[in-house]
Amino acid sequence: MRFFSSFSFLLLLSTPLLAQQPGNYPTFEEMLTEFFSRYDVSEPANNHVVFERRPNGYFAVVVEWDFSRGKRELFYRFSNNTYAELKLFTRGDGENAAEKAQQYLKANSFDAGQFSMLPYFGYPGWYKDVIALYEKKDSLSDWELNALARSYQNARLSLLQNISGYSDPADQFDLPPGQHAMTRTQVDQYMDLAKKGLHAYDRLRKQNPDFMTPVGPVTTKYSNEVMDVFVQLLFHQDESTARRILEPGLYDPYLLSSASNLLKSCPPDAVLFVWGDTDTYPLYYLQAMENLRTDVILVNLSLAAVPRYLSMVYSGPMTAKPLKTRLPELYFREMIMWQKDLSAEKSDLPVGIESFYAQLPDTSLYTAGFKNQYRVFSFLPDVIALSAPGDSLYPGMNISWQVEWVADGNYLFPEKTAQLDLVYANNWSRPLCFALTCRPDAWSSLPQRLPNVMDPWDRRWVLVLQLLGELGDPDLGETIAHVVLTNYETGLIGKEAAETDKAFVKESLRDFAVQYGKKGLKKRCEKF
Repeated sequence: MRFFSSFSFLLLLSTPLLAQQPGNYPTFEEMLTEFFSRYDVSEPANNHVVFERRPNGYFAVVVEWDFSRGKRELFYRFSNNTYAELKLFTRGDGENAAEKAQQYLKANSFDAGQFSMLPYFGYPGWYKDVIALYEKKDSLSDWELNALARSYQNARLSLLQNISGYSDPADQFDLPPGQHAMTRTQVDQYMDLAKKGLHAYDRLRKQNPDFMTPVGPVTTKYSNEVMDVFVQLLFHQDESTARRILEPGLYDPYLLSSASNLLKSCPPDAVLFVWGDTDTYPLYYLQAMENLRTDVILVNLSLAAVPRYLSMVYSGPMTAKPLKTRLPELYFREMIMWQKDLSAEKSDLPVGIESFYAQLPDTSLYTAGFKNQYRVFSFLPDVIALSAPGDSLYPGMNISWQVEWVADGNYLFPEKTAQLDLVYANNWSRPLCFALTCRPDAWSSLPQRLPNVMDPWDRRWVLVLQLLGELGDPDLGETIAHVVLTNYETGLIGKEAAETDKAFVKESLRDFAVQYGKKGLKKRCEKF
């Protein structure tokens, strides 16, 4: 569901699981170095050649002008362990081959990580070949079990959508928009693959509980896999069906403590934006299994581009209050991107949100995106003005004023358009919160409430940045301190925190207490 960063790829290379590629064939990096020692490819190379590792060997594939895949040639044959001469690529002098290979790896960090974890990869339906290779074997190494589990995972997800770009189109269900989209037969097929994947991960965690995956120990990966099945069913089908996969005892105490802290730090009826697997799935788990803060609606930023997921978010999952929207129905059926009118002169003058929204239902203003994978609305202004609640600037005083929402780029993806809509359509009544794992650009268009989001004073424990609602709050410092104190007093932080960290938090809280002159806060600080 998520793409690897370059840092993640470097981290993968250092973990034990990647040192065990089976077979006598070259690694992906070794094959790349050999390729660039023989052939010249225009820069950036990944726009002109891609590679596949199939059961019979490595293939080099020409990338066409529209980024589709063209002709392929077998470059390295597994049967006799030899490289072949390629006719589709021009011979070069081989200069800086290793450097070019590293540049290619960096530009294709996600694929590089997959090649290190799988025997076959890089072509539509690769997961079926891996499953055929391993599923009937009683004895598998840790590396092989992980490859089998990941293949079942990809086979499962390929039934619903082509997230990775490597799904076999023949496998994908033809689903209508929204929830309740799957037939009983389709649900059964999906659940069968889900259970097979979980069984493979269960074998691996029993065989080697310390085995490391990209998200941490395999025990965490197993828990995440359960919850990924749950979340996918939640927005493709319904909560009742999704609950069929749940089981008790998932996640370690630290992850549950962090997830609990994150949820309990949110204001009532908040919308909490999260990013990574381990700051998303444990929160869904606590909501589903412990009924914890189900008033908070979670929005995973990497899933927010999926119209079906946004539809579920707005409906108010797991007893949360539904969200209002002013977006046309089109936005919940197709992926829509907003683009600035690049032919228009740049202007800092704000456009009123009412006049901007009035254009959105006009389907003639939308054009087809790349390969018809999305649609583009090309009339996004640089600045949009929203009316803010009158008493939010100075509490107790009803003063008319506006907030400016700034488009920070030429294109805006659905998670950004949803943020604007959540504020506007819900009349500022639903606080937007962001986990610290979110990239700073996740909230960069919003008027920020905290003074320095890049260096929060608490370093770890205030895990929510509330950016909207109650603007101009004079007791912001006390509010932050109260959140941290409450987390300590109710045991949400966890007892493994270092004493030096506790001392730092205590000192910071004292500073807040002195600054805001709250005697009760001072007394609570002294109880640390």
